[in-house]
Amino acid sequence: MSYWHTSYLNKWQSDYYKGVMTVNNVVSPKMAKTILGDKKYGREIEIINDSGLSDVYFADEKIIKELPIKIRPKGYIDIDYQQKVYRWITAYDSVKFVDEKNHTYREWINLFADYAHSRPDYWLLAKIITTVAYFDKINARIISKASFGKDSLVNIMDLLIGDTSKIVNPTIAKLKYRLINKVIVLNETGGLKKEDANRLGQFLLAVGAFDPKWENDTRAKNGTKEVYPIERNSFLIFHNIKSYYDDKGMAYFDDQFTPAVQDRFKGLYFEGMVTENFSEVPKQNDDFNNQLIKMIRSAKWFKANPAYTRKYKQNIDFEYTHLEQQRCKRNFDTITKWMDRYSRTQEEYDELCKTLKEAKYHG
Repeated sequence: MSYWHTSYLNKWQSDYYKGVMTVNNVVSPKMAKTILGDKKYGREIEIINDSGLSDVYFADEKIIKELPIKIRPKGYIDIDYQQKVYRWITAYDSVKFVDEKNHTYREWINLFADYAHSRPDYWLLAKIITTVAYFDKINARIISKASFGKDSLVNIMDLLIGDTSKIVNPTIAKLKYRLINKVIVLNETGGLKKEDANRLGQFLLAVGAFDPKWENDTRAKNGTKEVYPIERNSFLIFHNIKSYYDDKGMAYFDDQFTPAVQDRFKGLYFEGMVTENFSEVPKQNDDFNNQLIKMIRSAKWFKANPAYTRKYKQNIDFEYTHLEQQRCKRNFDTITKWMDRYSRTQEEYDELCKTLKEAKYHG
């Protein structure tokens, strides 16, 4: 029985964060509304109340920068704007976790999603890559059978520290408002129309090249364009192996996107499957819940302190092609930096690098 059961974590989060607004509750771009005769600039925030219905708040832009927050009792006023009712936030408290190093990176990874897997070597690599997306900056594409468990790692990280947007069949319309999050997960593209895939491909070329900003040409008006900063974002692409899409008559990633996109998001093939028995949801455990809080504080510390001096020699040659010398190598350099941070010996670091190379060259 594992406490890393998603239902367990959802219940813990629901209890701990009840009434808390995070960046995941933001549902609009920056906009202007007239409130009590004054023009205010901010964003809409939507949360579900105790009745299961949604309330839409309007928050000043300075409040957005302080998320997560909790609204004080009577800390809002009702306003109407264009026949819709909003709650203008007037009083709130910050509920941010402090940065606190309670664990080494190795300790943190060994605690994180420590459930049974048929390929613990690939599972460890997946845990490292997923956390690097939060604590540092990478672009990565993970390919596996559906049973590997790649989605669960992002789900857990989202429940722990948020700052995540996972988009199924991602389109530009879905993407642009989600860039406020640190980690963007593009989950499955097989159902995209050709036009949407082409537009997404142009977006992936920009982010995969580590451009500091992205210009949305689809909304250009009077010579102006929507410009979004993407310098801090990590982008993860998840999809299944080719036979999965062939069986469903759907397009595979490599058939949808150009070689240039594939180069920027080098596919990593992960083998194995989750073997943990999740048939039973554990009862809430105070000791484990306290561990989660310490892990969240440590995660915030790692995110604020990504710099690290390597201890070990790079013995494994990843055999980069000419094209891979730029983007792929940059991503691998970041991943191996955290592998070094995890490892206790040169031999252990070499084994992790061998697994990464094996994933890169898997057929």
